Amino acid sequence: MAVWTFSAAFLLIGNVTHQGAMDRPFSLVLPAAPVPRIVEALSKATGVPMAATGVLAKDVVVLDIHDKPLSEVMKRLAEVTDGTWKNDKGTYRLNRTAAAERAQEARERKLRADEVASEIARSKEIRDASLTADEAKTLAASFKKLKEKNPNYSFDSFGALDGPLNKAPARRALLRIIASLDMSEISMLFPGDRIVYSNKPTPVQRHFPAAVDGVLSRYMQEQNFWADAVLPQGDSAPGRFAGDPLEAREVVSQSPDRFILIANRSNSSAPVQFRLLLVSDSKTIGEASAWIGSDAIRQFSRDMMNGAVPSGTKIVLRPESKTMLDATKGFQRQEQGPLPGPSAEAVALLTNPEKLDPLSFVATDGFVSVADARNDSLIASLPDELVALNFMPTPNGQTIDGFMRLATGIGDLQVTDKDGWLTVSPFRPYSARVMRVDRNALGKYLRGIASDGRASLDSQAEFALNAQPTDYDTYGMPMGMLIDMNSTQNVDRDWVTLKLWATLTSEQRGTLMRGQKLPFKNLSPLQLGFVEREAYNRSFKGFHSARGGAGVTDIHLMMEPTECLPNGLPSNGYLSLSVQNSTAILASSSTKNVRLSYARIFDEHQLGSTLAYYENNQNEKSPMFDHFQLIQRANYTLTYQYNEAISDAANFHDILVPANSLPMTFSELPKEMQAKVLAAKEQAKSNGNPGQDRRTVPPQQ
Repeated sequence: MAVWTFSAAFLLIGNVTHQGAMDRPFSLVLPAAPVPRIVEALSKATGVPMAATGVLAKDVVVLDIHDKPLSEVMKRLAEVTDGTWKNDKGTYRLNRTAAAERAQEARERKLRADEVASEIARSKEIRDASLTADEAKTLAASFKKLKEKNPNYSFDSFGALDGPLNKAPARRALLRIIASLDMSEISMLFPGDRIVYSNKPTPVQRHFPAAVDGVLSRYMQEQNFWADAVLPQGDSAPGRFAGDPLEAREVVSQSPDRFILIANRSNSSAPVQFRLLLVSDSKTIGEASAWIGSDAIRQFSRDMMNGAVPSGTKIVLRPESKTMLDATKGFQRQEQGPLPGPSAEAVALLTNPEKLDPLSFVATDGFVSVADARNDSLIASLPDELVALNFMPTPNGQTIDGFMRLATGIGDLQVTDKDGWLTVSPFRPYSARVMRVDRNALGKYLRGIASDGRASLDSQAEFALNAQPTDYDTYGMPMGMLIDMNSTQNVDRDWVTLKLWATLTSEQRGTLMRGQKLPFKNLSPLQLGFVEREAYNRSFKGFHSARGGAGVTDIHLMMEPTECLPNGLPSNGYLSLSVQNSTAILASSSTKNVRLSYARIFDEHQLGSTLAYYENNQNEKSPMFDHFQLIQRANYTLTYQYNEAISDAANFHDILVPANSLPMTFSELPKEMQAKVLAAKEQAKSNGNPGQDRRTVPPQQ
């Protein structure tokens, strides 16, 4: 029987010499933790002086040892971390050299370049062949049959490269242009980064290195064949360029004189998204998009089990993992009333990620269950994507093979079973470390929610700045939602602007709060970097532009930042802030012992609609709201004013609880507010749709 505590393994070893401890088999289970803590635990368990350098602090490993000698465990640990052991004056030290780090990064870049190149190679037949008038009619007829058979059929504009959409003219042009691209630049895309190429680039675009005149002229001819094939009889109305090729029916009077190719990557394991705009006389006359490059998910196969584990064998969950799943389950219930607050046990588990790693729960139990069922030893280096297993109800009672399919699908994993060892590791270990959420930043954020009763805008911004280098959150804010459901207020907001907010000094915030402008020239280099990333690196840009004010009138080009801001950030740009406050109501239930911070936010109309819902649903299991507190909801709009014609904005919210605001009953609410709630309740009942607006947040006033 494996031992779960770090210290109890002393009982398995006894007092032996270092050499004896190296050779003597022992059994031990260590839940997921950073490698330095894993090595420290092994040292305590065996009595052999060992340590790991801080370089390995972002490698999170699970060990499940079944009668293996320490020497073999050390060897496997070195392999899975790409590290080396050295005897330093009697202490064995595990380290990964800078050269090994660079080699891992280089391997991943080559892998990504090879994946894109390999997938493009599959389209060679389509790229080489020209679309004739007869072929266009045949292809259009097949597309129309698809639509007739299923009117809701959707042509996937980002679909696989062997799909029928690739034969359409704009997609053929996209594939031909990408095929002549140097993939080494694409391989260096960091998650959230974009590269914009053009044959006639602006100063912030890159010059496309290959000649494409032939591609552009072929597009004009093929598009006109296509337009003739799909244009309904007697219909001369121009179409639009969209994902549905049957709508791309506009006749092209001349060859594109310019193209724009945009490449971006959303996360470390995702394919590269390519988007092509074909332009003539500053007007888009063709558009196509595609995801290219396998995401390299290594799907688990039951064949790897070799029949050693009976089908249907379930994973074994420890109490800690069940507590986490119960907390998630309680939050995910579709009740329309008060939700149960998180248990004290759940809060304790959530708020201590430095010592209880988020990967030490369901992910650990699943892989240990697999190894135990086969009587294998396990070493698993886990990426942070697998924290998602804590938020899924399916692992509770999940079978081993089902768990493995789920885990490998989420985590982009390599899994091998050899010589009595089940070895699990990220297919991209370098990226897994770079993307790792900082546990100290996460712990500070979650403990702040637990102590303050809410997640403030400032705490969310600080977390965004320090948690990880990406432009998005992975699981920090979802974990915060389990403690304070209102921490969702900015989870779907602009992550780059959250980081910028965290860097603003009190003086700069004061300037903005007073309604004054904060010029770009007064920002620090770090802050300017966030402004530039906000401007150029978001996948889809919602610029507010005076039409033609930036010399751009085409709707597609107006949404491309390198066209609207072709010369970089304007020196006369500035930030501005508008603040609007509205009174809101935190509603909870005293019978459920709901923490007030875990209550729901309503305005008078929404609360009235919810109360009407409960009167019309007497069998509702959830209790009625009976606890209320008045709060202020601050609505912030931060505007990036790049020049007179071009601006962009990000919206955020903050919950402010006045010091004199205390929980009260409904009858203790201000009379005017009671009247509005009751009026909304009666209106909802008379309209026959009570509860329709109960889940939305209060609007700005």
